[in-house]
Amino acid sequence: MVTVKADVYFEASGSGESSITFGHTINYDDKGLYYRPQLGFDGLNAKYIIYVSVGLAMKIAKDKNKVETERKGNQWEIARGNYDDVIPKFDVIEELETLLNIDANIPLIKNK
Repeated sequence: MVTVKADVYFEASGSGESSITFGHTINYDDKGLYYRPQLGFDGLNAKYIIYVSVGLAMKIAKDKNKVETERKGNQWEIARGNYDDVIPKFDVIEELETLLNIDANIPLIKNK
């Protein structure tokens, strides 16, 4: 009697990387002196990797004697990749100005 057992194992992992940038500006033009906040989302980049491994176990029973053999599988990388700009970069202040129909400039001194 022969019994064969095969094991297949998949492993997948992923990660993401993102950042924000903030700052301040003071601008002067014919309207006056004003402060403007800066806030930018620098985008989201992702990485992934997928592995597979296969194992094989065999039992042989012959004349009431058992012989067992097991082979552990090697791990193979079947896919790896990067997805840049899963979420593209954008200026948060400009998006809020558009969405809320406001001006983010804060007047400090107004010219007459």
